[in-house]
Amino acid sequence: MTASPSLDVKGRIAEFPIAELLVEIFQNRLSGSLRVTHLSKKVIVYAKDGAIAHAVSNQKEHRLFSIGLERKAFDRSVLAKFPAFSNDLELASHLTGTGVLNKEQLASLTVEQIEAILISIMPLKTGEWIFSPHARLRADLDFKINAQKLLFDYARCLPGDAAYGRVRSVDEEFALNTSPEGLVLQPQEKDLLSRFEQRPLAIAQLRTMCTLSDKELFAAVYSLWLGGFLSRKGWSAAFRETNLNAMRSANLKMVNRAAELPKAAVPGPEELVNSSAAADPNKVERAEISLKEYLTRSETAETFYDLLGVDERVPVAEIKASYLVLAKAFHPDRFHRETPEQFRRIQSAFTKLAHAYETLRSEDSRKSYDFKMRKELELREKRRKEGRPEASQPEDAQAELGLRSFEEGLGLFQQEDYAEAATQLARAVHYSSGNALYHAYFGAAMSYLGDSYRHRAESELSTAVKLDPKNAKIRLMLVDFLIDMDLPRRAEGELKRFLEVSPGNREAMALLDRLSRAE
Repeated sequence: MTASPSLDVKGRIAEFPIAELLVEIFQNRLSGSLRVTHLSKKVIVYAKDGAIAHAVSNQKEHRLFSIGLERKAFDRSVLAKFPAFSNDLELASHLTGTGVLNKEQLASLTVEQIEAILISIMPLKTGEWIFSPHARLRADLDFKINAQKLLFDYARCLPGDAAYGRVRSVDEEFALNTSPEGLVLQPQEKDLLSRFEQRPLAIAQLRTMCTLSDKELFAAVYSLWLGGFLSRKGWSAAFRETNLNAMRSANLKMVNRAAELPKAAVPGPEELVNSSAAADPNKVERAEISLKEYLTRSETAETFYDLLGVDERVPVAEIKASYLVLAKAFHPDRFHRETPEQFRRIQSAFTKLAHAYETLRSEDSRKSYDFKMRKELELREKRRKEGRPEASQPEDAQAELGLRSFEEGLGLFQQEDYAEAATQLARAVHYSSGNALYHAYFGAAMSYLGDSYRHRAESELSTAVKLDPKNAKIRLMLVDFLIDMDLPRRAEGELKRFLEVSPGNREAMALLDRLSRAE
């Protein structure tokens, strides 16, 4: 019995990004096809029991012949002998049948092809998608794709704003999941993940448990969720429970072969010799910067305009031209022979580049982005008029963010809203870790949050004293904390040490005298 068409689920990429759809497919162990349409790009991703099994695209750069030429798995003379090379299945059969590739080599090449297709659709911001549980792949087309690694790498490359917008409520709850195999966490990610070992946590709770800024916290949690380390509750998923129950209970008919995509315009064998950069890497239009300069720019860029190497006042046509040159010259498919670390940087840079272009190519999204970046762009214009470097210095930006967070946190502290104060003061410490006063007030705010925060509060106050041992205000904040914790001997010790470096401080002497008489 054929399943009802009503089982299909569809939506817009702007509302449900591709990466999140892949996570839902994985976590709900779905089987079927995800059809993605963006302008002329058409892609079908096939899933089997939640795992990505295959993907096909109508884009020439993602056809098997382009991937094979790029990887030097075969040369153009092989294609010239096979007129039907634009059909991936027929080309695959020809390559193994004539001994050009063995089955293992073909499988490895196909996995790279599928991964390239998945990487290309994750950054999409617009378009439509349809998931159908009807479609099934042939058994021989089931490949093992580590989609979780691709998702994790993609998530790590997202700017903080992107993750901040996808986690819409601080009350959303995340819980520890089974850790995926083969994914290595950074120390900051390990520390954050360890917070979930005892119980599920919401963003609001996490805020008081770590020193990350909101954007950094949201980005880290979002990455861990996309990578499969965390599960998520209380969010707007694309697949509702009613859809999932219907899919699970339906008696679906197996489809014998993958659906055909509309054929892309593909050159014939004689044209291939002079074809685009996808077929011949040596014909790529050269960028004016080296790979090293490109990666450095990507990792230090403050705006999307910086990423693309254009002025914020240029027309869209120039933005597009810059993107095309950079995308052709530095596409990850051209650098598979680099070291794993270098290749990861290249993938990260390309994801950022694609995201920047997708944002700036549309008049509406560009206006929205410019509005959000208005302050930075205004400062740039001011520096430009004053003859100073347009880009702000990293230490200046960090100090400004730290001061802004401290001022907000101090106001909340004075209003006795200690939980929110601790969140803002933690950010201040993060941005300016060498500022003693920031540590002191962060510790003081933590001391009001209960016994479980006592050690963290003491640690922050002690750090503040080490940073500025002659500061009477900071030292007395630590002494007051120790007295409140019923530790008078330790409080006396702190006062004596302070008087050694700042003899004659009347407030410290009076407090020490009072403590001594109270014994």
